[in-house]
Amino acid sequence: MQFHLDSRVTRVDAVGGGLRATVATPDGETGIVADRVLVAVGRRPNIEDLGLEAAGVRFDKTGISTK
Repeated sequence: MQFHLDSRVTRVDAVGGGLRATVATPDGETGIVADRVLVAVGRRPNIEDLGLEAAGVRFDKTGISTK
């Protein structure tokens, strides 16, 4: 398993029995051949209906405050 943070998948092509992802990284463009490709495009806090107010937990639209 490989993780490429601060990177962007620019293309995915079927090759043989797998996939080739072209990835733009801070160090330049690279190609990765794999069986599967998982792309994560951000996050959103799931804080609805947890009763955080009643528990005195500080939070805002970006999530729970840790400071």
